[in-house]
Parts: sequence; structure tokens; C-alpha cells
Amino acid sequence: MDLAAQLLGHTDPKVTIEHYIRRNEHVNPLTAELLDRAFAREDESKSS
Repeated sequence: MDLAAQLLGHTDPKVTIEHYIRRNEHVNPLTAELLDRAFAREDESKSS
């Protein structure tokens, strides 16, 4: 990352990360369901 930042003329690698690194915004549905069950509030779980 440091080399890429230098080659692009960025003084801080954070700039390179912010503009060039794409994060995967997709979530595994099973993981999402398990997290919802694990961390659901009691009043929300009754409405399902």
C-alpha cells in the first residue's frame, strides 16, 4: 500500500485506501441471520 501511495503521489496511505480500496458490501445471508438472532432485542424477536 505504501508503494502505491508513493506512486500515486499521496502523502498518506490512508488517502490511497479511501479512494482506491473497494470493500465488499455484501453479507452472507446465513451470517446475517445468525447475527440477527444472536443480537436481537427481546421486543423485536416477539414481532417476527
